[in-house]
Amino acid sequence: MAKAIIDEQNLTDIADAIRAKNGSADTYTPSEMATAITDLPNSIFNGSIYGTLPINYRVAEATNSTTLTASIECNIGDVIVCCFATRNCPTPTLSNGWTLEAVSEINNADTYKQRLNWARKTAESTEETITVTQTNAGRLYINLIALPSTVNIAFNEFTYFSTARTSFSLPKTNDICIWGATAPLWQTTSPYPLWEASNIQYLIQLDSSTQPRLLNGIDITPDDNVVFSVVSSTTAIFSSITVTSI
Repeated sequence: MAKAIIDEQNLTDIADAIRAKNGSADTYTPSEMATAITDLPNSIFNGSIYGTLPINYRVAEATNSTTLTASIECNIGDVIVCCFATRNCPTPTLSNGWTLEAVSEINNADTYKQRLNWARKTAESTEETITVTQTNAGRLYINLIALPSTVNIAFNEFTYFSTARTSFSLPKTNDICIWGATAPLWQTTSPYPLWEASNIQYLIQLDSSTQPRLLNGIDITPDDNVVFSVVSSTTAIFSSITVTSI
C-alpha cells in the first residue's frame, strides 16, 4: 500500500466532526475513523434557541430499526421532553427514568399505524439519554428538547388528525406551546421537502437530506392560529404541550 502524508489538522477535523455527530468525547486513531463514521446514526442535529424560551434540542432518526438512542446536553433539574414517532407499536419501551405521557395514532393509516408520542424526564446529570424501542423494525424519529427547570409543562388532551392535505390549520392557545407533528409518508426523492409554518417562531426538524417525518414547532407568541404546511400531500397528526413559567 502506498504511503502518503496527511496533515494532522485534517485528522483532527474529521474526529471533531464525528464527535459533533455522535455527541461523544471519544478519541480516534485514523484506522478507527471509518468504523466510527459507519456507526453514526442516519441523521443527528444539535441546536439551541435563546430568547423568551431558552432551550437546547437534538434530532435523531433511524430508517429501519427497532431501537433509536439520542442524547442531549442539559443542566441538572432541566425538564427534558422527548417527542418521538413510532410505527406499528402500541406501547413503545423507554429507557429507565423516562415517563411516557401521551400517545396519539393516525387512525386511518392501517399499513403504518404511525404514532406521535411524548415522554419526559427531569435531568439528573448534564447529559441525558433516551433509548426508544418499538416492536417491529421501521422508521423511528426522536426530537429531544431541554427546557429550563423554571417551567411547568402540561401535555394537552387535544389531538388534531387530518387526512391527506398540504396545509393544516390549528387553533391558537393562550400559553407558550410546543406542537408535535408526524406523517407516515413523504416525498421519496432528495432533496426532501421540509415542514413550513406561519405564526410560529421555531421549527425543529431534520434537514432536506433525509425525510423529516417528525416536527416540533415552538410558538412563543400564541396570538393567532398556527398553519403548518408540507410540499407533498400527506396524512398528519398533531398534538401539543403548553409551557408556563413557575
